[in-house]
Amino acid sequence: QQEAPVFDVEGKLVLAPDGSIQTSPDGNGSIYRALLKSNALEDMKKRGVRHLHCYSVDNALILPADCEFVGYCALQGKSSGAKVIEKTSPEEKVGVFAREIISPSSSRIRVLEYSEIEPSVRDEREEVVFDEVLPGNMRIDDDSSFVKIEKYNRPPWTHFNPDNRRLRFRLANIANHYFSLEFLCKVAQMTEEDSMEYHVVEKDVPCYYGDGDNTAAMTKQRTKKAIKLESFIFDAYKYSSDGVTIFEGERKLDFAPVKRAVGDDSPESARRMISFLHSTWIAKNGGRIQWGGYGGLVEVSPLVSLRGENMEIVKDADVQRDTSIELGWKPPSERQTPWHRYYGKHSSLP
Repeated sequence: QQEAPVFDVEGKLVLAPDGSIQTSPDGNGSIYRALLKSNALEDMKKRGVRHLHCYSVDNALILPADCEFVGYCALQGKSSGAKVIEKTSPEEKVGVFAREIISPSSSRIRVLEYSEIEPSVRDEREEVVFDEVLPGNMRIDDDSSFVKIEKYNRPPWTHFNPDNRRLRFRLANIANHYFSLEFLCKVAQMTEEDSMEYHVVEKDVPCYYGDGDNTAAMTKQRTKKAIKLESFIFDAYKYSSDGVTIFEGERKLDFAPVKRAVGDDSPESARRMISFLHSTWIAKNGGRIQWGGYGGLVEVSPLVSLRGENMEIVKDADVQRDTSIELGWKPPSERQTPWHRYYGKHSSLP
């Protein structure tokens, strides 16, 4: 990565201890220049590589070289693609895909970062066609009169919750990308000739302050909301002249981010999502998980299964909690007593 200067919230340059301008990495969009300078693109050409899959966030459910996603994008014949999930909450800190109107006759697909979207646009929801929700006639109050629903621009019933409508901008960018090698070469050359535009990112940055030219008197402080300039991998989508293939995945199958130490989007929440998904594989293939009444985790090694295939080994088997199913795993030779019996609950076993 290259470096870009850092500004404070007043637009002033931040200084380093030696009096030079404080800089920070300019974002993962620098990868395109790095691919060109390292000759990695030429090496891929020589080896016959045509399609690439990349991801750029900590996601415990990512499937490297996702054959379904990459294969679909390749069959569509477009130069770029993205796997997305539906954004269900306006406050979720993910970017969204949108179509930017350049002129009356041209447009392009791009990603809007969550920090760059106006709240009014972020919160906008789809309009509901009420005669599709509840077509026909509806009785009013206790008399015998009827009204046609389509005559009203708002429902005559009171339990309708407008917040249940889907967000207008709901295709969340989860940093799961497909690019053709030809397209990557094009983007790398364009960024070499004319650098990608920067996004303004507010982050805590180490800043140094002192008394005039007295470097020794400078003390290190943390300045909140310092301004960093970053470019991102997804900025390449706007260079795709033939459009972007959008492939919608499922949150429970494709997205378990790790962004913080505890709580939501933490290592613990990611482990639970992996365990839940792998538990469904075991159950669908006739296995029984003995949770023991206290919860626990189960995991299937990716060497055994990537998407729930090849799980015949668990058929009619008892899997104990906190089990990792690895290559060569064998079920217990004897059927385990269901934990329900120890707690006086009903069991269907004889």
